[in-house]
Amino acid sequence: LKNDNQLAMLFTLANLFRVDQMIRQGRDLSKNRK
Repeated sequence: LKNDNQLAMLFTLANLFRVDQMIRQGRDLSKNRK
């Protein structure tokens, strides 16, 4: 169970990091359009 919890945490952190990068890229694209 401990290992499963750690994997779940890593998976969640990876998803948050990916979403954050996507949001930052979207902001950069909108800035470039202006």
